[in-house]
Amino acid sequence: MSPVTALDAFPRRPVAVRAGRRAILTAAGSGLGATAVLAAALWFAALYGPGLLRDPQVWRHGRPAPVTAMAGSCTVKLSLLPFSWCTLDVSYRGVDGRVATQSVTALTFVDFDRSAPPVLKVDPGDEEAVALSWFVDALPVRWVALVVASGGLAFLAAVIGGGAWALLSEFRLYRTLARDPKPVEARVVGMRLVSSPGWAREVRFSYRAADGSERTAKQRLRVLKGKRGVAPEHWTYEEPVLLSQGGDVLLALAGTRGARLVKTSFEPLVLTDAEKQRLRPVAK
Repeated sequence: MSPVTALDAFPRRPVAVRAGRRAILTAAGSGLGATAVLAAALWFAALYGPGLLRDPQVWRHGRPAPVTAMAGSCTVKLSLLPFSWCTLDVSYRGVDGRVATQSVTALTFVDFDRSAPPVLKVDPGDEEAVALSWFVDALPVRWVALVVASGGLAFLAAVIGGGAWALLSEFRLYRTLARDPKPVEARVVGMRLVSSPGWAREVRFSYRAADGSERTAKQRLRVLKGKRGVAPEHWTYEEPVLLSQGGDVLLALAGTRGARLVKTSFEPLVLTDAEKQRLRPVAK
């Protein structure tokens, strides 16, 4: 079928748009994932941030308290960065001679120095507020560790959330274009595989807008089938409707806000069986 016939075959009536099950699940999963990762970032900040602000004040104004015993450990988690998660129960003698125990926590890196004898200071106005010399000496490293951990998780949440936002934005664009469909030829300028926030085949194409100007757009075609152990370039991705044997001319809908490719699944466009049948020889 020639490009002219293919363009003529696309309906000129307003076309309904409905998100497919896969798109809904992907968007919902991305949204929930972004929320969970952002919650983890806030948890890190809430757990370790107050100590970073409190310790210098207690150390500056507190009174020394003899350390009588110490229990706990610093656990190193070797992931992308060697974080050290420290929880120590420090026992000390108060001004009344009684022994009290307070738990102190900190997030540092693996090179956290604990070679010097520990010194503890207690806030005179709040006996439960204590500062340990090891953690005070490591304040710069603790700040870096918290910023890296919380900031890294916040960035990851933004990336995941960006994927959900991109899906929503694409759906809205399809809905705008489908109100008054204007099918056009989209000529492939480039194609590549992208991995963030998820694997997809990104197609960059040019098209002629209604005002006669030449414009470019890009669109990601999502994975339909892929499995571990198989290279992503061999996975199955969404396919656009071809208007040429060589695959360098595709069918797209264009409007003032941009252009989107018509996929062989026709999603998210809702076409009748007869309309699909007229386009199906092109979509194969």
